[in-house]
Amino acid sequence: MSRTDSNDKSVICPFFRYSDQHNICCEGVSTDSSIKVTFGDPRSKASYKDDFCRDINSYKECRVCKMLFRKHGVDFHDK
Repeated sequence: MSRTDSNDKSVICPFFRYSDQHNICCEGVSTDSSIKVTFGDPRSKASYKDDFCRDINSYKECRVCKMLFRKHGVDFHDK
């Protein structure tokens, strides 16, 4: 699998690992694991990445991001 943008400097989300044409790969829920979100269309993946992985105002609304913040003991709804 080609990791097309693992060094993408525009990504804000701290859990982003890499993406390719149809997938976004994030930190996993256990040691040495990953979560892969797969899209049927590259445009859908690009739109999701723009909306959540790159946007400082909305990345915390991503369901994967919320889950991983809770894994690390952070819950934004407590604040």
